[in-house]
Amino acid sequence: MYEIWLTLNILYELGLQYLPVVIGTALLWLALMAVAAARGRAGWARPSSRRSRSRSW
Repeated sequence: MYEIWLTLNILYELGLQYLPVVIGTALLWLALMAVAAARGRAGWARPSSRRSRSRSW
């Protein structure tokens, strides 16, 4: 039982150590998505059309 607790505690401590990096990366990703959506160049931000399914890149 002690080994399970120790393993979970180590994983928890490692998670706390890398939490600022994960939060920073998520905030950067959200900022980039907001900029892309505001520019209107993001394919995922455009309303879907009922035209042909083939896309011309």
